[in-house]
Amino acid sequence: MKTLNIARICGIAVTILTLLFVLALTASCNSGPEPNSEPNSEPNSVPEPRYDPGRTIPKYLSIETRVSGLKDETVLVTTHVYNMDTGKENTNWKRTGNGTSEKAIREPEEGNFYTIIAEAEGYSVQPESYQVRIAADDTTVITNNETGEEVSQLDFQFTPDNASSAQTPKTTKVTPEPGGKIILGPAASFPAMTLDELITHSDTIVLGKVADILPARKGKDPRGMMPEIIYQDVIVQTERYLYGTPESEFVAVRVLGGKVGDMYFIADVDPEFTVGEEVLLFLYVPPERFIEMVPEGIDPHSIYKVTASIPGKYESKDDIATSYKGESTDISEIEQKISSIHGGK
Repeated sequence: MKTLNIARICGIAVTILTLLFVLALTASCNSGPEPNSEPNSEPNSVPEPRYDPGRTIPKYLSIETRVSGLKDETVLVTTHVYNMDTGKENTNWKRTGNGTSEKAIREPEEGNFYTIIAEAEGYSVQPESYQVRIAADDTTVITNNETGEEVSQLDFQFTPDNASSAQTPKTTKVTPEPGGKIILGPAASFPAMTLDELITHSDTIVLGKVADILPARKGKDPRGMMPEIIYQDVIVQTERYLYGTPESEFVAVRVLGGKVGDMYFIADVDPEFTVGEEVLLFLYVPPERFIEMVPEGIDPHSIYKVTASIPGKYESKDDIATSYKGESTDISEIEQKISSIHGGK
């Protein structure tokens, strides 16, 4: 009888323990984390967005561009886009006449800065340039380089060059305006070459007329002495080659100095040019590192620098060539010297 009671008591104890275990397990499953526990302290929280390394910027990024002021709808407008991080031209656009259209920057890079200029033969333009930055959300931040204001589109307003008889002829001379940033380039320094030496050290000698001066551009200093430089390309329509193989009706003469936006780069190492002047030029082919970009419509082999800098430019009038010192020489006499030194063309 005692044995039966002990067995019954043990069975009741096991049953009670089993019930307690089940109750504890159920309570554990139904309980949530502590009010301040991590990571789900806010049941409805949204994770912060993160940069996706797989995100790609569109191959072309469109910019609305407006052109106005042209008197003839057949006038060709060329717009240039320069990547200021590489110093190279990104692309260029062409259109005729006034109007608004969508233009694109080719293969834009986030954070890069681009300078955009527009030009049309026989017209001046305002503003001269815009700056475009590619923002992190693939949009463009456009700034008018003359006013410093952010704008929603490019708006180039053209004015005919002959709109005023008092208009100043286009020249390579740099005249800073109040408020502009001035950068001083190399000071004037050039060898005092004689006429015979100019002939000897020149690759090409031409008579011609200054047809145009292209908008100034920024670029890398080929000598590595400055972070960047500003230069201009002077387009000369050749009348006659006195020496050298004729390769093009037009040649480009690259000179240091110019204005881009509110930045003025002043360098007195090259001669000044003015559109319309007639010149006799002693020219040499510079090393490749000096030719960063080739102007549109110019043979890459027809880009030159002036031999000996300022002494290599003569004014030409009525078959007389006049040096920067005011010394005049008959062009026929110069041709005789060329024939004597080089043995003909």
